Amino acid sequence: LGLLIQDEGSVEMYRVEKEDYIELHAKNSNLFPVTVELNLELEHLKPSRKLPVIDYLPANQNKKMLDLTF
Repeated sequence: LGLLIQDEGSVEMYRVEKEDYIELHAKNSNLFPVTVELNLELEHLKPSRKLPVIDYLPANQNKKMLDLTF
């Protein structure tokens, strides 16, 4: 019987700042896919997708979740 345990924090959110907007990305370092729910309280920023964002994140992958415009 094999058992695989991943550490907490194995899905990381990070931002990439552009001139006119901010990209929010997720990085899944798990060996399995995960579902990510992203809900934000925003002031003076407009999301490119309706919140909350619920998305599939494949194993060992990075994915852009949404853009925030000023």
